[in-house]
Amino acid sequence: MMSKILWKNMFKNIILKYYILINIISFKLNKRVTFGSNLRIRGPFYLNMDDRAILQVGNNFSMSSGLMLNPLGRNLKSIFKIDSNAKITIGNNVGMSNISIWSKESISIGNDVKMGAGVIIMDSDMHSLDYSLRRNYTTDEKNAISKSIVIHDDVFIGVNSIITKGISIGEKSIIAAGSVVVKSIPSNEIWGGNPAVFIKKI
Repeated sequence: MMSKILWKNMFKNIILKYYILINIISFKLNKRVTFGSNLRIRGPFYLNMDDRAILQVGNNFSMSSGLMLNPLGRNLKSIFKIDSNAKITIGNNVGMSNISIWSKESISIGNDVKMGAGVIIMDSDMHSLDYSLRRNYTTDEKNAISKSIVIHDDVFIGVNSIITKGISIGEKSIIAAGSVVVKSIPSNEIWGGNPAVFIKKI
């Protein structure tokens, strides 16, 4: 007689395979999405793309979303929001969990990048910095400043970090958990804090 643990693991594997398949089908049916081999999005995933938005994903992309696969992610669903004429590009061998990415212009993620649970990446302020413009939805949205983000190869971004507009993170650099990145970071360095500051060379 199979133990409860064995039954539970079998059921979990079935659910994971279901979501991996469903997400592959969803990507295939979306003409604005291109992706490589071995796409593994494990769990319910929310993709919101406006007209003329583009999503490009490389080979061996792995993402956990919901289902308590990563305890640090607290069962949060991963979200990609891509506005009209905006673009998210993800390289090969990228892994992430319970993440939120919102692009109004362009977000580029290189190869072999790893991101901890709860990371937020946004290439816009999303709101105007002028209080009088924020009073009206149209003027608020129109006057929000957006600038592209580039995350280079082999970067590691720790859990619950926030990457803001207009920054570049150099190759092999590490962002400590809970950091808020507000300016560009050179290659081969560790940064952390709010706002993130230089800690040491790698």
